Amino acid sequence: IACVGEYVDLAEKLSWNTKPVWMILQAFGWSEEGGGVLDDKRPRPTEKQLRFMVYNAITHGARGIFWFGKGARDVYSDWWRGFARVNLELKAVSELLLADTIKEMKNLPAGLRCWSC
Repeated sequence: IACVGEYVDLAEKLSWNTKPVWMILQAFGWSEEGGGVLDDKRPRPTEKQLRFMVYNAITHGARGIFWFGKGARDVYSDWWRGFARVNLELKAVSELLLADTIKEMKNLPAGLRCWSC
């Protein structure tokens, strides 16, 4: 999953660092590709893996995140709860991440804190 940041870097280079990169991230299991059925051998990314992909993209310069896959529409699954938590966390910090400098972080989700504030 660490290739996410590498793809952000590549996308920036392809535009000669003149265009913002909006990253499309995986919300599906590889077993679901081509209309397949989700299985335990190739599951959807875990909540921690989803979070890693988001912050890996952001720390490499991505200015936006999109999700692609059946998981993004599977709102009644147990998996979706973790997916939703990652999205809520991203929403909570998105304005700060897009700001030039971070001065204060308020109303962060439980478990998050600002180290430099």
